[in-house]
Amino acid sequence: MQPYQARVDAEGETALVFFGGVYSHSFAKGALLTGRDAGGRGPHPSEKVGVPHPPPGCAALAEQALDTAVAHLGLRRSDLLYARVDVVRTDDGTPALLELELTEPSLGLAHADPAAPPRFASAISTHLT
Repeated sequence: MQPYQARVDAEGETALVFFGGVYSHSFAKGALLTGRDAGGRGPHPSEKVGVPHPPPGCAALAEQALDTAVAHLGLRRSDLLYARVDVVRTDDGTPALLELELTEPSLGLAHADPAAPPRFASAISTHLT
């Protein structure tokens, strides 16, 4: 449980995607609770074009969250086929972990650079061998 972060209404959240434990890409997700950015898709927020560089501090926080999770699970980062780390900025601008998804179908591939799908395919291939 975490306190509500009001900035998420205006800024949404940043999703950072990892394939095989390695950062691949990030994308912006619209605010969920305000409904302003639902994009006509029901309760799900819209996803926006890739974020070439996550906001300051977000990448470091995502890396730390991933490292903590795999240590807790007794795994290596490379053991994970994929992960999505959602980050929001707090009222004072510092990044905060919103969620860590290890079983999430929304990886924002439609909003990533063209090399992201081949990176994902490579991660799948690595896990199959």
